[in-house]
Amino acid sequence: YWGQNLPINVGRNNFDTIKIESFRDENAKFEAFKKGLFSVRFEGSPDRWVNGYDFNAVRNALIVRDQVEHNRPMGLLGYAFNTRNPLFADNRVRAALIKPFDFEWVNTNFFHGAYTRSQSFFDNSDLRAKGPASAAERALLAPWMAYVDPDILEHGWTAPVNGNRDNARNNARSAMALLNAAGWEIKEGKLVHAVTGAPFEFEILLSDRSQERIALNYAASLKRLGIKVGVRVVDSAQFQQRLQSFEFDMVPFRWAGTLSPGNEQAYRWGSQAADQAGSYNVAGVKNPAVDDIIQKLVQAKTREELVTAARALDRLLLSGSYAVPLYYQASDRIAWWSEIRHPQRPPLLGWGYGGADFPLSTWWMTSDN
Repeated sequence: YWGQNLPINVGRNNFDTIKIESFRDENAKFEAFKKGLFSVRFEGSPDRWVNGYDFNAVRNALIVRDQVEHNRPMGLLGYAFNTRNPLFADNRVRAALIKPFDFEWVNTNFFHGAYTRSQSFFDNSDLRAKGPASAAERALLAPWMAYVDPDILEHGWTAPVNGNRDNARNNARSAMALLNAAGWEIKEGKLVHAVTGAPFEFEILLSDRSQERIALNYAASLKRLGIKVGVRVVDSAQFQQRLQSFEFDMVPFRWAGTLSPGNEQAYRWGSQAADQAGSYNVAGVKNPAVDDIIQKLVQAKTREELVTAARALDRLLLSGSYAVPLYYQASDRIAWWSEIRHPQRPPLLGWGYGGADFPLSTWWMTSDN
């Protein structure tokens, strides 16, 4: 390789051959790793990380495990509201439905406490809006104050905390107050529209059976508000078709994170993309304030201007309650056979960034095996 000795490549590309194997079955993949058929594994299952690594190779230190925090921008994974549906057109309704999601219970009982609650559309980065808005943010948002929640402007946004009966009850009361203000009321144990009498019912569309238990838990929380939620799992082809044509009420969706947001934000949140089939504006956001701040972000000439615009955009999106924020993994869980070594200091974005072969560009082997 002509660039082997360039400064950027010093200490990299230490293997003569890197072989990447793909498995269609996760259990078969794990068993292959246990037998040494491949050397490095990024563990995606919190349950397996806690309960699945009690075997001889680990006990005898032939396999090493580590959980390394990263500074990778996480974006947002959430249950996206389809605001094209009149049921979710009112921001107060969307804000109400965010409150009952019991992240604390789900994280403890399903994931062994492995996840961190999402608090931003630019989470785990300096682009996240925290605390009071800066003077520069306020200047960008000045023409659009009608679209910014005053509390989010002054304090930032913090996800509701559930996890126990008192918190759940308080959040339910707060949610019900918002629903009442939006024209909904309880009759005979069901939430119905005060004028039309129509029941509050919707469906969460899923593509993976493993997502079902979380959605069912959320549906159970909403049932206490008199809301009927159906959870439907469809095959990946149907899911993709319905996602692209916006034929859903609520759907889990991940807006990937980046340290350098730009034109893609218009494709995610811009008014023009809201009616463009296949766009990432799955929530159907049509907000002139969002459109304007995205343009300011794209036109930023310095990092400071970019960060300011991203934080202003974050406050607008959080004010719009366009998704129920879920969670993210703040560390990389890695297991590897001990003849493989890696630098003591991980890269800024973590070992899990850039695909399966990325970390191996700086790792090395201590033997000729």
